[in-house]
Amino acid sequence: MIATSTARVTQQGLTGSLTVSATPGFADGWLCLNMSDFLAEHPDVVLSVISSHKMADTTNPEIDTFITFGQEPRAHLKTEPLFAVEFTPLCSPAYLGRFENFNDLGILKEATLLHMSDFTDWEDWMALSGLAPEDARRGICYSDMNIVHTAVLAGQGIAIGDTVL
Repeated sequence: MIATSTARVTQQGLTGSLTVSATPGFADGWLCLNMSDFLAEHPDVVLSVISSHKMADTTNPEIDTFITFGQEPRAHLKTEPLFAVEFTPLCSPAYLGRFENFNDLGILKEATLLHMSDFTDWEDWMALSGLAPEDARRGICYSDMNIVHTAVLAGQGIAIGDTVL
């Protein structure tokens, strides 16, 4: 995807610079872990990654490629879906080990729920799972998804997160 986003193709391969904008979570949790093949194939490209929490802002003329979240059309941009994103409860293996039967949704009453800003994600998930949405209104609320991911990895609780990151 990155290789096709630039028009600087020569007989020898890509050269020049490429500036990519992505959310901090995507840049940290996926892009940084998956760019080595691109760099190995295109050693003459100077790659810059800019992270921004402003996912809808795709107006910076200094940036060659924007990786954002959502499906809404963007004026004057060609868009290409990268992933089908699914949301599900996520926790670390260490946290999972605290429970005898993780297939029993009743354990969620004992678990620490981790939230991004408010209780909406867990309320929606519980409603879809046949559980009482009001049971989601407890746990820890964080202001940034990167902090939620760190808390999950540290075994602090269970969060609703996407399967890509």
